[in-house]
Amino acid sequence: RLVFFETLALLCKEWMRNEMPFWLPSSQHPQIACALDYTLAHLAEATVDEASAAAAMSVRTFRRYFLAEMGLSWRDYLTKSRLLQAMELLGRPHARVAEVACQVGFESSSAFAKAFSRFAGETPSGYQLRVKQTQAAPEIPPRR
Repeated sequence: RLVFFETLALLCKEWMRNEMPFWLPSSQHPQIACALDYTLAHLAEATVDEASAAAAMSVRTFRRYFLAEMGLSWRDYLTKSRLLQAMELLGRPHARVAEVACQVGFESSSAFAKAFSRFAGETPSGYQLRVKQTQAAPEIPPRR
């Protein structure tokens, strides 16, 4: 039994090291929080100029504060937000990859596919197929 738990502990350690970052950081800083709210409400058309205006900061100051507070640039936060929203949209019935790419603010399907693949480790259509297969899988009744 001990060997089982030791092996499980090693596997968990490995999984945590390779865990995909499918979450967004938040901020308690009131000005940065305003910029986050703006960004999430305007994913498709958000700009750093408008995000910094929402934070009531100059663009240069905003970029510096954002990076210090969030641990990533505003541009990276925007991209991550768009990709997480795309994952949700791709899981919906009848979603089309090109339409999702446009909805979340990517200029082209190829740029979207490249960013999505780098982020999620699979293509948007591959992700969509896997999600649909998971949703269609019959539930296994619990053992008694």
